[in-house]
This record gives sequence, C-alpha cells and structure tokens, in this order.
Amino acid sequence: MSSKIRFFFILINIFVAIPTNATDEVLLLSSHDSRVSVKMQNHRLVAKETGKNLNYQVSNATSNHLMRAYDARMISDNSDQNGPLFIVLSREPSRPNSTGRGYCGAGYEEYLLLIEISRAKIELRDQLLLQSCLKSISMLIDHGDDLDDAGNGLIPNNDGSFSYRLLEDGASQERNLVIRGRRFQVSLVPARDHSGPK
Repeated sequence: MSSKIRFFFILINIFVAIPTNATDEVLLLSSHDSRVSVKMQNHRLVAKETGKNLNYQVSNATSNHLMRAYDARMISDNSDQNGPLFIVLSREPSRPNSTGRGYCGAGYEEYLLLIEISRAKIELRDQLLLQSCLKSISMLIDHGDDLDDAGNGLIPNNDGSFSYRLLEDGASQERNLVIRGRRFQVSLVPARDHSGPK
C-alpha cells in the first residue's frame, strides 16, 4: 500500500474516532408560559426548557417518531387545565434506509402527533396518519410538497378544531379534527366555505 493511501486511511480513522457533542434542534414546543427545546445529542433526544434548568425525559413513542422524522413542526398549543398539550406535524420516510429504492422508497408518511408534557416527561398521547405513500392517503392541498403546505391544509376553526380534506373525500364533505380526552377524534362533516370574508 502506498504511503499516500495509508496516510489517507489514518486520517479517516482519526476523523471517525472524534466524538461529537453537536446538538441539532428537532422540535420546539412553545406555549404562553414555556418553551421546551427537543434536541438530538449523541444519537438520542434530550429536552430542556429554555431559560430554566428543567430537563424532560422523552418517551420512547415520541422519540421513535422524532428520530425518524425529516422534519417536525408544532402546529398548535392546545394546553388546558390538565397541562401542556401540543399538536405536532411529523414527516417521516415511508421506507427508512431504502435510499430511495423500491415502492415508496422516496415517499413519506405524515403524522399528527398529540404530545403532552407531564411530570417532567414528554409523552405521545395520540397519533393520526395524515398522509401516506404506503396507504395512498393524500390531503387535498393546492400548494407544493413542503411540510408547511401540509400544515396549511389544516384549517383552524373558531371552536379550536381543525378542518381538512383528503383527495378521496367528496366535494361536499370534509374532515373535522377535535381533541377529546387528550385523543384525536375525526369525523366527516358537510364541507364549509373557509375562504373567509372578501
């Protein structure tokens, strides 16, 4: 083996052996009285309330979604007398590690996650599959393929619920999403005009 090649492999080994403590924010959960930052650190999720010395344990169910996600965004703060509750939109690969090959290899699954902060723990209370390559579920959105567009496909209503439509829904119906008992409930309702005053 030539000395140049040997030197190159030594550099690679040194580079790989250097541990990293870099942190990347995965999600920010923000309500009127707190901001909890969920970050990736040393291949695991850690959560801390900004401005305070409060750490939170991230449940396995929450971690499973957020560790797979390309992107995760808080859509709404639905906190109530029972504590902080957040609706999060998570876009995850349909086939992890497929490198874009095979059926839905480059596709994604979008979940709405209902996340609760309780007793210094971040818990997944419920999940709703909103869009799916594997199950052929698509929201009716007039925009592009950005995660923000999916978030914009959820139309907030005055009563705190959300409306959205799937491609399979008829022109005269839409889906109404409410939170009851810290769970998602979806029902088909007659379509409303969401264009607002002109």
